[in-house]
Amino acid sequence: MGRLAATGLATALSLLVAAPALSRPLPNGGVTAPEVAEVLQALGFKVTESKDGDGDPV
Repeated sequence: MGRLAATGLATALSLLVAAPALSRPLPNGGVTAPEVAEVLQALGFKVTESKDGDGDPV
């Protein structure tokens, strides 16, 4: 097996194994801005919640 094919296969297998571990069920009606912020903060991103011109969270 070529080196590129082996690398591609290893990458594909890693993604198949890791994706279910990173997912969780979505609530009915989708997610809220605070829930998205929580996930991003858990991943190490700096999050600042604010509102747009209509008052919707962004």
